[in-house]
Amino acid sequence: NTIDGQNFGIPFLLTHCNGCHGGAVTGDERQGAPPGVSFDNLGEVQMQLDRIWERSGDGNETMPPAGGPTPDERAMLGQWLACGAPLVAGE
Repeated sequence: NTIDGQNFGIPFLLTHCNGCHGGAVTGDERQGAPPGVSFDNLGEVQMQLDRIWERSGDGNETMPPAGGPTPDERAMLGQWLACGAPLVAGE
């Protein structure tokens, strides 16, 4: 299966990232996530591709700080980011 935003990226972000990196999350609820680093839409994700990979993709495990994604999920995240985080594969 081809990995894209619909079948992997968006569900991954909602499950593992947006609890702190959601634009509606404020103050202490962000658990230290910088106010300008939110992943509410693919444009915001695409602007942060390298940083997201450095923190969460493949063997990089500093985010989320409490853990969560499996090694396979992190590998899939790396693949999705390497393709530019498309909503639909091939776009």
